[in-house]
Amino acid sequence: MTDAVSSLQDIMQMLSAQQQNELKENISIQHFKKNETLYQEGEVPQMFHCLISGKVKIYKDGIGGRTQIVRVIKPVEYFGYRAYFANQNYVTSAAAFESSTVCLILS
Repeated sequence: MTDAVSSLQDIMQMLSAQQQNELKENISIQHFKKNETLYQEGEVPQMFHCLISGKVKIYKDGIGGRTQIVRVIKPVEYFGYRAYFANQNYVTSAAAFESSTVCLILS
């Protein structure tokens, strides 16, 4: 858990001590295997994500079952936050491009 918090230093610097404690209480660390899905298009977001290690692909399913990679997330990048803060369903899907560790920031 301490590693996850240290990875979030850019956010932590802007928060008060009380807000930092609240954030620490509302994060979860998960490990994903290669090609394991983090979220799918159309789902309701319950959290947003920060990649700690590995790579994650953001993609859309296309015509004929083909997928189009929209973006590749690298360590210490945030993703899944637009839908979360807009209170809308995800418009893309996310899957581990390689074995990855993700910090899930819960509401």
